[in-house]
Amino acid sequence: MVALRFKMLPSHKPKKLFKMKKLIFGLLLSVTTLGFNACSSDDNDVAPAPSGGNNTFTVKIDTVTFTPYVISVTRALGEIKISATDLLLSQVSIVMPDSVAPGTYSLPTVNSSGTYYGEYGQNGLGVSVSSSGTLTVTSHNTTTKKVIGTFSFVCESPIPTIPPTVNLTNGSFSVTYQ
Repeated sequence: MVALRFKMLPSHKPKKLFKMKKLIFGLLLSVTTLGFNACSSDDNDVAPAPSGGNNTFTVKIDTVTFTPYVISVTRALGEIKISATDLLLSQVSIVMPDSVAPGTYSLPTVNSSGTYYGEYGQNGLGVSVSSSGTLTVTSHNTTTKKVIGTFSFVCESPIPTIPPTVNLTNGSFSVTYQ
């Protein structure tokens, strides 16, 4: 029978190895504790309430009701842009001149009074501009900065789909801009 003998190297003494493991464990425990304490105690898994104030926006996309999570209205460079975004990052927008008067406008249109068009973006994967449609502005009060209207338009799908076009119908909005 042969007996094997191992000699420990001085740097691998059991006492030092135990101390090193203890130090590493202590560091990991400290980092983990700090990470958990950094989270607020009022966090929960419920998404925050939709934003948009008193603004409303409705539309059907290929007969399916679009449920906006955020409604935003911006006024810049002579245009008003009304956008609604859902939780999947799909977005529907209507753009019109900030001097728009009540009336019916073709989408898209570029004329002396400004540009009118619709946009549709699917799941944050690109945006398509309306190829045809209508925008009806029923009211625009420049004092209160409130615009009310309806719309419908067709555009190419922003991502390759079958069918390749998207129909946005029964759209309506009532928004206030800054």
